[in-house]
Amino acid sequence: MKFLTVLWLLTTFSSNAQNSCRPWQQSDSKTKGLHIGEIGYNVDNIFDLTNKKESKNFHHYANEWHIKTKQKIVARELLFKQGDEFDIRLLQET
Repeated sequence: MKFLTVLWLLTTFSSNAQNSCRPWQQSDSKTKGLHIGEIGYNVDNIFDLTNKKESKNFHHYANEWHIKTKQKIVARELLFKQGDEFDIRLLQET
């Protein structure tokens, strides 16, 4: 089952004020000076219809009738926002 995927990119700020934006990597969890550059939202269906176990009529109807969570609701619940310094603990908690 897929619920909600939240993707984010981190921006590193260097002393010469050149910003580079790239996807977060596991090795970044111990790097200092990283800031959250962009937060992307991807709201999926409840069931993955490409999975044979989740492609029966019930699953199709559930996907069609359920209400997808709005981006502003997800953004409100995050413990971080764009521009905040990266904190792996807040990321894991969210």
